[in-house]
Amino acid sequence: MKKILLGILCVCFMAITTKAQVISPEGEQPAEKPQAPQKGKSVVIKQEGYETPLEEVPLNEQTFKQRLRIGGGISGLQFGNPTILGASPMLGYQATNTLILGLGGTYQYTRYSSFFGSGPVKISQLGYRAFAMQSLPFLTELIGGGFAQVEFEQFQAVSQGLKVSYRPAFLVGVGMSTGGRRSINLTALYDLNYKAFDLGGGTYSSNGSPLVLRIGGFFF
Repeated sequence: MKKILLGILCVCFMAITTKAQVISPEGEQPAEKPQAPQKGKSVVIKQEGYETPLEEVPLNEQTFKQRLRIGGGISGLQFGNPTILGASPMLGYQATNTLILGLGGTYQYTRYSSFFGSGPVKISQLGYRAFAMQSLPFLTELIGGGFAQVEFEQFQAVSQGLKVSYRPAFLVGVGMSTGGRRSINLTALYDLNYKAFDLGGGTYSSNGSPLVLRIGGFFF
């Protein structure tokens, strides 16, 4: 009888010891080991201090400063008689997702190989302009990154001893853009108010042709 009781006590002691190993002293289940990521699923690690790129922030959540676009380019691009080459910084404002309004200034160099029967004449000009660039879906599908542009531009001569009265330019045209906040643009514009130089006098256009080509873009 004593042997039987002793055997029962041994079995109970072993059961209690096994249970204590499975359950923690406070009755909680042991912590599970972290599982390895399943094959085919990516793991996203969020870094402290990370900021969402500005291009991914909805426009209505951007501040006035964030909507500003700074850039510039080369304007004129005419060779022959006259030869014209200009540099034009510009500041744009992203009014909507498809519309940019902006202002710009231009320094333009013009060289006539013959002027009033004399030798070559070199003219330096300063100008200002206001423009609007509107992305159009059908232009984007046709030429990729396409947009329409309208612009007002006015020049004045700054060469010593030269007084010239230029006609204001009203330009319309289209362009191609690489897209994105930082972009390169190629634009072809036509001056609706163009008038060639005339010995009869009067105002005439600062460009030697109604067609104006520009290469530039927004960089900041």
